[in-house]
Amino acid sequence: MSDKTRSGEAAGATTTAINPRTGQLLHPPPTPPLDPKVLAPQARAQANQQKAQAEAIHQQVKVQAEIELARMKTELDAKMALLNAHLKAAIETLKMQRAHARHEINFAGAELGMAAAAANHDAKVRQTNTAKGNPDV
Repeated sequence: MSDKTRSGEAAGATTTAINPRTGQLLHPPPTPPLDPKVLAPQARAQANQQKAQAEAIHQQVKVQAEIELARMKTELDAKMALLNAHLKAAIETLKMQRAHARHEINFAGAELGMAAAAANHDAKVRQTNTAKGNPDV
């Protein structure tokens, strides 16, 4: 046999050789190039699908963020309500303490006024008694 025949047989053997384990060709023929008219719509469809997936992920993240924000707002509103209640209670306590202090001051002033009036009255009585010549009464 000539070298050309052997190389042709060898070339034919390599393209039809089968893998005994898988049953597939060891050297399959190259795939023909795809038609650009077919590739363009596929690429657009794939891009649209990726865009839709990205939008869905974005919406999911946005909803989760809104839920977390609402939870945080609820917690802060509850804390603010509690702080406002404590503040109102503290203000009322201070008002009551102030009113009590005013009452004590007024009461002490009234006692002082009565003591001064009594002392003034006693002094007048003594003066009157002394003028009448009876200092012991």
